[in-house]
Amino acid sequence: MNDKKTNKGLLWLSFLLALIILLLSNALSWLTDSDYNMFLSVVPYKWQLTIFLMLTVSLIFALIYTNIFRLNESNNNSSLTSSSLKTEKQQDEELKIKREKLMKNLSPSELSILWLFVHAGSKSYVLQKSDGSVLSLRKNGILYTPNLIRIDNTETAFLLRDWAWEYLQEHKGELFKRI
Repeated sequence: MNDKKTNKGLLWLSFLLALIILLLSNALSWLTDSDYNMFLSVVPYKWQLTIFLMLTVSLIFALIYTNIFRLNESNNNSSLTSSSLKTEKQQDEELKIKREKLMKNLSPSELSILWLFVHAGSKSYVLQKSDGSVLSLRKNGILYTPNLIRIDNTETAFLLRDWAWEYLQEHKGELFKRI
């Protein structure tokens, strides 16, 4: 059931109920003239007192309605949080699959560059920044360059992403057979 439609329906129902009670002035016929005067002496006419009472009832309905709406809204927010957690888990899984596919489809020259990291046992290595394979690895998000470390105009320190390092450590036997 759509909560917005339900809340809108409840609002219209409360207004309709107040209107029905307002139109049926006989609903307050149990009050006598002396009760009106005793209850509210500044409003000598029955229809004015009826309108006053109906506005009060409508206000009470509106207060109850807004509290119900806030309660429903807080419940919806908590369910959205749990569903967004599922979405984050799904996104993490999709990202992991995408990364595995990327690592499996590397060219032999890109694998040879990654072998340098594995062979050195380090996540950082100085490489020529004009090398096409290095640029491809950087473009695909496997390598990145820190902001401050520069050797000279031709060579730069490159860092290997944590997820790529873990993948290389787990699959180095099967990956580096293709070199």
